[in-house]
Amino acid sequence: MGGDVVVPNNYASGNMAIFNGGESPGASNVLDYIDSISSTGNAKDFGNLSVANANGNVMSSETRQVTNGDNTAGNDTYVIQYATKGNSSFFGDLTARRWLGGVGGNKIRGINYSGFQSPGGPNNTIDFCIFASIGNFIDFGDANVASYFDASCSDSTRTIKAGGISSAPATYTDSIEYVATTSTGNGTDFGNLISAVSGSGLGMMCSSTRGVFGGGGQPNTNVIQYITIQSTGNATDFGDLTTARFAPGSACSSTRGLFAGGETPSLTNVIDYVTIASTSNATDFGDLTISVSRHGGGSNGHGGLS
Repeated sequence: MGGDVVVPNNYASGNMAIFNGGESPGASNVLDYIDSISSTGNAKDFGNLSVANANGNVMSSETRQVTNGDNTAGNDTYVIQYATKGNSSFFGDLTARRWLGGVGGNKIRGINYSGFQSPGGPNNTIDFCIFASIGNFIDFGDANVASYFDASCSDSTRTIKAGGISSAPATYTDSIEYVATTSTGNGTDFGNLISAVSGSGLGMMCSSTRGVFGGGGQPNTNVIQYITIQSTGNATDFGDLTTARFAPGSACSSTRGLFAGGETPSLTNVIDYVTIASTSNATDFGDLTISVSRHGGGSNGHGGLS
């Protein structure tokens, strides 16, 4: 790991978020961080990815964030430590080269759910890593619907994938499905989104009870919708983002969620926030250091860690 500057204040409190790579408009290696999700303000520089990452995704434990897959560096994955600012280092390989899948997990495991594989298009692979162990991902099972540009969320026992593009060039799906994070197996039907949409918060947005999905394309939308993770059923309207956008990054604490960047269709650096337990429109939080889309986001205090 490069750098040895200890991140202040909110590492230990589960209140810190890092946004990771993306398109700006070419592949970016920028790591932006929010020191306190519970406050407001602009993002700061954390360090750099080892390899510029376009269209990757992110999963996170209380101590580590792992960047998975992208369309520039194959199936490599990279890890950063929340407690120490600096650059990423190599973690391992996915079981198949793919990107833009759903992500989830708990304190022990990170789940990489479906995604785009080249050549071939939407892929139904689910695989997982053990956060504490540097190494390759392990086969978990198969998605019920193969898709990419997925939304996702987790509590401590379930990982959920929602929406996305289910065939190339662009057939959108409203499907929601889930797996039990602590076991292995195939996806199970959960319900449906309000409408078929892709690129709806490329990261995890969830408390320990509720998953929230915001924005996306077909065409660009400002709609925010939510589900109750331990139930099954269709998504419900939550409110609206401050502007319609495709492929924002998302990250959250156990109580508040952030949607950052995206395409309006021009690239934006705007960060919105919502209170996960309520239903309301999003509020301006601050700005990323760059305008970017198709980037992952993660935190050390999301619902899968509660």
